[in-house]
Formats: sequence, structure tokens, C-alpha cells
Amino acid sequence: MRTYPLLPLLFLLLATACSENTSFLPATEEKSEVLRLLSVQVDEGETARTLTTTENLNNLRLYATTIGGAAYTGNNGKSYGDYTKTVNGWEPTGTAQIKINSDAYIYAVYPGGSIISQSGSDAPLASVNVQAKDSFTPTLQTDYLYSSTPQTVRSANHQVSFTHMRHALAKVSFKVTKLGNENMTLTKIEIREKNNSLLAGNGTMNITDGTLSGGLGGVSTLTLTGSVILGENLTDPNITCLTAPASNMNGLTFRLTITTGTETHTLETDVLNNEQTWEKSKHYVYTISVGKGQIEFKNMRIYDWLDDATTTVGIQ
Repeated sequence: MRTYPLLPLLFLLLATACSENTSFLPATEEKSEVLRLLSVQVDEGETARTLTTTENLNNLRLYATTIGGAAYTGNNGKSYGDYTKTVNGWEPTGTAQIKINSDAYIYAVYPGGSIISQSGSDAPLASVNVQAKDSFTPTLQTDYLYSSTPQTVRSANHQVSFTHMRHALAKVSFKVTKLGNENMTLTKIEIREKNNSLLAGNGTMNITDGTLSGGLGGVSTLTLTGSVILGENLTDPNITCLTAPASNMNGLTFRLTITTGTETHTLETDVLNNEQTWEKSKHYVYTISVGKGQIEFKNMRIYDWLDDATTTVGIQ
């Protein structure tokens, strides 16, 4: 009697079954066309006061356009998708995803979930809200970011990195010290501009260059409140806020409220001699000293947001 090895026969039967019916195999999710976010860097050095840096940035919304500039919807995907930073890197979140099957331009916006609208080939606009009131640290104001340069994604390479996320707002800080030996606590700073050149409200941010517009309206006052015990010497700012860029401010003053014991004093600087301009991604530091019934505006310095220690312009 002739015998046949059983093992080769078993493999043959399994191969035949697999070729005729593969329904028992687990389905694999097709991800090759979904845009991958590899890395993100913010134009930022070591900064405190809850500002967004490369280290603490943990979410983004990406937006895609065609090479011609219109909203991109390749491969039945969306023109936008949200991403969250995890221990394994940046991962897409939610059901909206960018799926690439042709060349596209990719932009990044912080925060994720920003509402982005676009008309034809006009620049995409993200919704923003600029606060007229905040605390002595920017706890209410979102630090809006945009990608300074769009990244080109090819149809054969569905991945992107951003190395220069920039701030769309200006950072305005104060070094407030005391005059005299009395105990003093600062409770309020009002940034006042008699020509309503300050901006606040609901508006839009051009995600291609960070320009703010839309429904932002001119206001006369930005109000910061908190409680800071004042000393006679100070190296770093003790109050910081984020605000919309502004220009042509030739009526700018600062009104400070301080308490000494049970007394409250409101003091206001003279109008600054120099016309003031606040640009996006710049840091402006004003130095003021206050005492019981007196206030001295000392100077203003403009710093690159990247390095608060390097003075680029000084105005006395």
C-alpha cells in the first residue's frame, strides 16, 4: 500500500480554502491615504505664564488646499482633520480626516477644533476670540498659532511636519515695582487707548499669514485683574497678557489700581510720547513704578518672542 504524507496535504487544503473564502480573516483598516503628522515645533524658547510652546502643544487642526488654493477633499476625505499628541506621537482624532490622492498644501492651526471657512480660492479663515478682560496671566485668552509656511504633500507621500508655528497675537507684559516702604498690592491694570485702537471681540485669523480681521472691533480699554504683591526690584515681568496686534496707538496710557492696607489708589500714567505698535509674535515689556499717590513710567522694551532676554528695540 502506498502512503502519502499528511502535512503537505493539510497545507494544500488550507491554501485552497483561503483562496475561495477569506471572510474569516480580520479586516484591516486602510490608512495609507490618511495624512500623517510627524512633528511640530513652535517658534518659542523657554516661556512661562501658560503660553504655548513646543513642549506643551498637544493638539492641532490641519487644513488642506489644492495647489490652486481651493479647499481639498481628495479620496472622499475632508479638507481638515484634528490631531492630538500622544506618547506614540501625533495621532488623528475624530471622524474628519484628510485623505491624500493628489498634491496638496497643508496648513496647521492651534487650537484643534478651530472653525475654518473658505470661499473659493480665497485664503482660509479660522475663527478667533480676542478677550477685552483677562487675569494677570493669560488664562482666558487662547494663544492662537498658525503655520508660517504651508507644507507641500505629494500624492505618493502622505506625511507632514511643521517647524515654525507662529503666534498670531502680541504678548504685552509689565514690570510693576513699588516706590517707598509701604506694603502694596497691585489688583488691576487697565490698558487704555483714547482713539479705540485696541481690538477685541469675535473675528477671524488668516491661516496663511496669521492676520486678524473679521468682527474684531476697536475698544478703548483692556482690563487685567489679579493680586500681585509689589517689590522694589524686579527682573522678570509680573503681569502678562495676550492681545490682538494694534497700530497707530498715539493715545496709550496705563491705569493701575493698588491697595495699601485698607486704602485703594488708582493711578494713571501720562499718554506715552511715542506712537505704539504691537505686532504679532512680538513681546512688549513696559516698566512702571507706583507709590502712594505717585506713578512713574520708566521705559518700554520690545523683545523677540523667541528670547525674552534679548532686547531688539528700546524706547525711553
